[in-house]
Amino acid sequence: MAAYTEARQTTNSAFLSRRGWYRTHFYDHPGYIENDAKALYGDKVKVWCKPCFQRRVANEQREDSLLGLPVRDTALVERTLWDLPSTAANRWISATTAAMLVHLRDCSLTPDHIRQQAREEHERVHLSPRREKGKARAQPPGPAVRAFSCNGYDSTSSINAPVRSLPYSDFNPGSSTSRYSDNIFSFILPISAASVYVLYATKPLWQSKSKPVLSLQASREPPHVCRFPCLKATPPHH
Repeated sequence: MAAYTEARQTTNSAFLSRRGWYRTHFYDHPGYIENDAKALYGDKVKVWCKPCFQRRVANEQREDSLLGLPVRDTALVERTLWDLPSTAANRWISATTAAMLVHLRDCSLTPDHIRQQAREEHERVHLSPRREKGKARAQPPGPAVRAFSCNGYDSTSSINAPVRSLPYSDFNPGSSTSRYSDNIFSFILPISAASVYVLYATKPLWQSKSKPVLSLQASREPPHVCRFPCLKATPPHH
């Protein structure tokens, strides 16, 4: 038994009610109730698993007997175990939820039903959220694509579709094997024709000052003759 340590555990029911169920399987550092700085590791209290601590105290006293040394008092052995450095192999642990649940899950001295409960709690609280975050990082969202519709083609139906290489014949207008010519060229050709028309009609506005504003062919035409048949005015009826 660990009489020295057990006698120095907190008995505040309001404080104990805020702890998780797994804390009942651990001893707090004896100096914790006295606000001893040695009781903390960082901002967490040092704890020992109860069956592990009791087994360790008994092993230390047995080792003294086997070596022919005076058997140390239980309280002295307990204080020695609490004062072990953080670099020691078998020592106390920091009272974090993850550390305590993992210890209870893997401890051979803990009853099987407690080990199973700790395994399920650790899976639910720590492992499952980490897996979900890992999946989210492994599948980054694609670039934002604005949906549009052109001649019955809905882009939203192909945003998540796999990209494939298209042969040249797919873009050949008038080809019997063309899958996209009707949609693409019906959209591109009117825009191209309109762009050429606008540039030609506004040519005198953007051409260099060193060139005549009107071409020779246009200067020979009567002023009432329009160069664009589509814009010719209908002659008046007499």
